[in-house]
Amino acid sequence: MTKVLLTNCRPPPEGSSPFFCNEKRQPLGLGYISACLKREGIDVDFVDNYAEPRDMREYILETKPDFVGIYVNSICWQEFLKMFETIRDLDVKFVCGGPHCTLMPNSLPYDVDYVVIGEGERAMVDIAKGKVNTRIVCYPHIKDINELPDPDYTIFEGIRYWERMEFLEDKPVYPLNTSRGCPMGCNFCGVSHIWGNTYRFLSADRIIRQIKHLMKTYGTRSFYMREDNFTLNRERVEEFCEKVKPLNIEFVCESRIDNLTKELLEKMKESGLKGLYVGTESGNDRVLNMLNKNITVEMIREKVNLIRSLGIKVMASWLINSPNETESEIEETFALSKELGCEINNHNVFAGMPLSNFYNDLLKSGDYEKIDDCFIIRPRRYSEYARKIYGFVPS
Repeated sequence: MTKVLLTNCRPPPEGSSPFFCNEKRQPLGLGYISACLKREGIDVDFVDNYAEPRDMREYILETKPDFVGIYVNSICWQEFLKMFETIRDLDVKFVCGGPHCTLMPNSLPYDVDYVVIGEGERAMVDIAKGKVNTRIVCYPHIKDINELPDPDYTIFEGIRYWERMEFLEDKPVYPLNTSRGCPMGCNFCGVSHIWGNTYRFLSADRIIRQIKHLMKTYGTRSFYMREDNFTLNRERVEEFCEKVKPLNIEFVCESRIDNLTKELLEKMKESGLKGLYVGTESGNDRVLNMLNKNITVEMIREKVNLIRSLGIKVMASWLINSPNETESEIEETFALSKELGCEINNHNVFAGMPLSNFYNDLLKSGDYEKIDDCFIIRPRRYSEYARKIYGFVPS
């Protein structure tokens, strides 16, 4: 029987990355790939190097897989290179996928046998079956993701993941990923280059099925909808709320503020919503327009106050020092975040991920401090604001 080892990379050393890298939750993308492989009768093994790093050379020599599938993102690029250097000579086929491979496929070492661009479920199955004869593998997006099996949570058993979540009382908290993509086109975001400029989602019934399975199997009632925009399709959210209400769960999700109405928020709260993670980004209308957020400061103020008036907690995400933002505009953002009084304010200093619109603009203008060894671009004055907000400058 063909055997596939799925894995990922260690997080970068603490204090080295412009991004928060401490969150240790189940990587559901690999769970979906595992489920697809097992459905085809392929044996699957899994090592989570992000949560519990292993000596991969020793492990591969011991377990002897036919294929090693590695999830690679740009934030962990240097950790991938370190790991790959220790295993590249082994008698196994290497398959690399994930955001970095989609955005920068030509950066992968020459002795990676397959580089998967985009979604990996069908590609990984065909590679394992010997049906692929090209190094760069790019399959069309799955139009209806309801065709996929539910993620294989069994591969995560025995691994120490985070069990708690802001705003949720019970544990363990399990992540769900019920949609892919976001068509909104924010200039600082590269999601559309990874998932396409579309929004595809699981039906309410499929979400309920996953929740019931996790409640029965792992005794949980707390869930994190870990995706870019859970609320984009209102009809789906309303149907989900009605069907999940009898299960007495609690959950948090991520949302744009312009998707939210009082009626929808009330339905979500009745179904167990405890908190929302929203992208407020800026306290200045010119900057919001520059970010292509299609929201205004007054809308932020109105929606956040509405959410909190209903007893729903808010984690607000603010973006500091985006390209061409002035010091006075940044101060307006700090002032608005203080005024709103959200339970959690995350002030993030802008750093450009490959192929976002801002990233490309900065490359053309040259108005940046540096491009680090993970291809992440740090704009002018990045160090100044990182020191102010984080207390240090990532190395």
